[in-house]
Amino acid sequence: MTKLSDANLEQAPPVSQGEVSETIARLDIVVQALLTDLPSAKPWQRHLKLQLAQAARCLQVLRMCIAMQRSKEDIREAARRVQQAMHAANTSAESGRADMGTKTIVSIANTTSQRIVGVRQSHLEPAVACDKDAVHLT
Repeated sequence: MTKLSDANLEQAPPVSQGEVSETIARLDIVVQALLTDLPSAKPWQRHLKLQLAQAARCLQVLRMCIAMQRSKEDIREAARRVQQAMHAANTSAESGRADMGTKTIVSIANTTSQRIVGVRQSHLEPAVACDKDAVHLT
């Protein structure tokens, strides 16, 4: 998976807490639609679907972290992992043989994932702190 610097992750614009769940839901819809509609006939399609499935798992972890009111650090890390998974899928689609429609929608999903990372810690106020090792993000 492609490593991203913290400087690149922090370039996304901040969003309010109200936008967080909406942004996650939008991204999940796009990822699920790609997973459903993208055929698996060609190697690049199978590879992209694997990366999108990883992004879907990361989205699920992020939702669970928020729902379980995990620590800010856990939520931030889960959001970062979503963005990293989408960045990897976007890089794969852009450099591979994907058609223009697939490239465009993956790029839009990648941009949407950057908005999730832009969430400021003050917007996410979990009531309970947690053991960071208890969350398995990979």
